[in-house]
Amino acid sequence: MSSPPTLTPNHCLNQNWEFRQAGEKTSLQATVPGCVHTDLLSHGLIPDPFCRRNEHDLLWVEQTDWQYRTSITLTEADLAAQHVSAVDIYTVFDGVKAASGELSWQVWSVAENKLLLEESKAVKLTPGKPISGKKLDLAKQVESHSFDDLIIRTRLTAEGYEDSVNTTCLTGPKRLEFQLPKIKTKVAKASDGAFAITLSTDKIAYRVYLNLDGAIPHRLSDNFFDLFPGEEKNVTLRLFDNISVAEVRKRLTVYSYRESYLD
Repeated sequence: MSSPPTLTPNHCLNQNWEFRQAGEKTSLQATVPGCVHTDLLSHGLIPDPFCRRNEHDLLWVEQTDWQYRTSITLTEADLAAQHVSAVDIYTVFDGVKAASGELSWQVWSVAENKLLLEESKAVKLTPGKPISGKKLDLAKQVESHSFDDLIIRTRLTAEGYEDSVNTTCLTGPKRLEFQLPKIKTKVAKASDGAFAITLSTDKIAYRVYLNLDGAIPHRLSDNFFDLFPGEEKNVTLRLFDNISVAEVRKRLTVYSYRESYLD
């Protein structure tokens, strides 16, 4: 729904690679794409892993840390491309027949957990046909918040129903200073025996993931999504065992991208 900007011209990244065992000073030429086994084999440092008992004898390779490195030279054009300040908002409708809809977009500051811009546009949707929403000029937001702080939330509704939602980072997620979200969950028993889970958050929760402790077999209607302040996400949980609502609440754990790394 939202096209990420092209940050730099294409560079060929399969050249001039070296590898070495972690902690060693000597590096050897590497082939990328490839793997450490094929690189070691090409230098005559290990026998063929697929012969006799060699695979077993070479277990030390996968248990050892290896480092790969290369370098690229950035031109002035590359550096200028880092300052792209406009993106195209568009959608491709995958419905089976034409429909009326609305394409909306929000621009957020991740560090401030703040909504900077919100707009929408009525659209006529034709299956398989791309429809442009707007060329969004972010020069003002980039100047005041930096390129590494912005995130775009786009949403498409068709005939009043939410068709799709997308989150676009303008840089690698590791560069975004996500705050630790407090994700609230409500669990209720549905009439068909399933469980209805409603989630909300006080801060941007990127890549939310749900789990039931104790390796309980289950199925979730959605289990990898983004959650923003002011939104509610409804997820249906189906179990193969007879477990109470209280037990589900006790065992339910919610993670987000922010929990994947420590301060």
